[in-house]
Amino acid sequence: MNACVNACTNADMNTDLPDAFAFAVTVAACMTLVLVDHATPAALTEYAAALTGLYTAWHNRPRP
Repeated sequence: MNACVNACTNADMNTDLPDAFAFAVTVAACMTLVLVDHATPAALTEYAAALTGLYTAWHNRPRP
């Protein structure tokens, strides 16, 4: 029982909030670009691959 309570604290949930927000904003921007015909779905696939690489490098950076 204590393991579940310790694993589900609010502090742990708040650390993922910026990632979830960034994901939601990215998805909304991509959908908007496709819906207004500024980018093709194929182009967005290339953009997503590049952004995934940038995010991985940023997320795994050394921290002080």
